[in-house]
Amino acid sequence: MKEETRSRPRMYDDKTGSSYEAARYGDPYKEQYRQMRNEALAGLISDNRGNDKSLRILEVGCGTGMTLTYLASLPACHELHGMDFSQTMLSQAQQKLSGINNPFRLAQGDSFELPFRDNAFDVIYSTRFIHQFSHDDKKRIYREMLRVLKQGGLVINEFYSRHSKWSHFLRGQKEYPSASQCPSHREVGDIVAGPFTRRPVRVVGLRAINNLLGERALRKVTSLAGKPLLNMFLEEYFVASNK
Repeated sequence: MKEETRSRPRMYDDKTGSSYEAARYGDPYKEQYRQMRNEALAGLISDNRGNDKSLRILEVGCGTGMTLTYLASLPACHELHGMDFSQTMLSQAQQKLSGINNPFRLAQGDSFELPFRDNAFDVIYSTRFIHQFSHDDKKRIYREMLRVLKQGGLVINEFYSRHSKWSHFLRGQKEYPSASQCPSHREVGDIVAGPFTRRPVRVVGLRAINNLLGERALRKVTSLAGKPLLNMFLEEYFVASNK
């Protein structure tokens, strides 16, 4: 396992632990963003595989199981799998998922060497995960996802837009994504190495738009952010493609 990957379990186990959800999603607007992200993810799965078919779904970097819990609420009783390198996160996910009706399984592992057999899943996804890695490592992780994905299966990853770096900087935030965390359209194409669909998840000024214009307007602005000329307002988005 690479040292870059080894450092992350220590960070999440030692520094974040059980406070992860409060730190990342404690603010009401972040909870709203998470709900919109969940809906975008479910929409991509539905558009590609339908609403009524039970699927074998894997989340890479599942954390405390928040997104898996949402997928368990959908009408189709999916077989849910989650993988993470942090045992602290997996323990919390186990507690959260123990109350669902869907079959589920959690595994500790490394995204560069997923602990699953070839052609095992119908859908593989990650949220706010793959952006952390260098361009070459993103490509390695994506290829590994394809290895364990069935032929014709769907892979979905959440990316930061190229504009996200500058929006964080202009807002005066102390921490903001690096250039490598915000790939260009061409770089995303190189990672995916084939046709892909992009679906907006979050726009710049999400909190302000919601406060001034309301949730309905926010959702409309978010959907339009995927259009040419308006994508300068896009902050995070899903990329979906088929094997």
